[in-house]
Amino acid sequence: MAELKRTLGLFDTFSLVISAVVGAGIFAVTGFASRVAGPSLIVSVVIAGAVAVLTSMSIAQLVRRFPKEGGEYEYAYKTLSPFIGFLSGWMWTINKVTADGAVALAFATYLSLFLAGVPTQAVALAIIALVTLINYSGVRTAGNAIDLLVIVNLSILTLFIVIGAFFFRSANFEPFAPFGLEGTLRASAIIFFAYVGFARPIYLVEEIREPTRNVPRGMYLGLAVSIVFYSLITSAAIGLVGSPALGGSESPLATAIGATQIAWAPTLIAVGALFATFSVLLSDNVGLSRMLFAMGRRGDYPRWLGHVDERSRSPRRAIAVTGALTATFVLIVSFVDLVQTASFFILVYFALANLSAARLSGRNYPLVQPVLGIVGTVGLAISLTINVVLAGLALIAVGTAYILVRKRFDRQRP
Repeated sequence: MAELKRTLGLFDTFSLVISAVVGAGIFAVTGFASRVAGPSLIVSVVIAGAVAVLTSMSIAQLVRRFPKEGGEYEYAYKTLSPFIGFLSGWMWTINKVTADGAVALAFATYLSLFLAGVPTQAVALAIIALVTLINYSGVRTAGNAIDLLVIVNLSILTLFIVIGAFFFRSANFEPFAPFGLEGTLRASAIIFFAYVGFARPIYLVEEIREPTRNVPRGMYLGLAVSIVFYSLITSAAIGLVGSPALGGSESPLATAIGATQIAWAPTLIAVGALFATFSVLLSDNVGLSRMLFAMGRRGDYPRWLGHVDERSRSPRRAIAVTGALTATFVLIVSFVDLVQTASFFILVYFALANLSAARLSGRNYPLVQPVLGIVGTVGLAISLTINVVLAGLALIAVGTAYILVRKRFDRQRP
């Protein structure tokens, strides 16, 4: 069987992080999170970033020990148990198809600023098909596209920050925390939904050159840049129009920049949102397809997903299934429900990543950091609404039933 090809370097790894983090969260989720926290959203951003940093340190340890495709699925399988490993992969699968459904709908929303009346679901399905096609063409093609998208996106966001500084109103930060600590923490859980892209490179470890060096460095660098941009952009947006206006908008950054009365500014931000959401979708499509591939290769998902195409040296079957699953969720779940469900799963998923790192603790791997990571991720998860938590637990139960039935079926095979 053909093997995956190592074609991505350090800048590609950094771009994978930025493309997955500085995208949908900045342009879409910022509004919803502002509605939950008010101006204290800027604190929520820092809290979510701190939890992400702790978790990235755990993941860096795991990458050095287990440099294989599959991320936390692989780590939990090796350090905790095959069953916990499967649940990690299952939760990440559900997280990504729900998250990417939300991102695709966000893309369609921003496109409607240019083309009024476009059918939102149809546009979302079309953009999912496009990113799937790019991924299907090969990881090098996808990597080049992501690199370009990142450069354009960061340039546009930098201009937003500069413009915002000239129209900043400190009065928009009063009262600072209208919904108290509960609102601030809940917004942190929602914002964490956007930060989790820092781990994107771990799903492509077998396609990155010198992964034990480039993956940790790419994660740390990408996360540092992302936290700075999130802090500056949320501060600028609230300073421009205030959190009530942001929370009531489906296109929060465009609403914020509109307060400047600069005619071309909202159009620029809308273009930036299209680039950003597209890059997130592409990066996620690449990552999820590799997760399906890794789980198929081991037999936790259907084994035909673990096939590597001879010509492209990429998992084309898993890529096609990734696009189909994401499109399905766009058709059946609302945007807000997609965001909150994705947040729950990714928080529980990264709690398991920290637990895996804790199992490696010793002289070279201190215990305190993964323990803090577990406390942070679990704390943010339970701060979500009870309906979201119950729905997440129900989907975990579905995954548990699936793997138990599958393993029993496998044992009964001649």
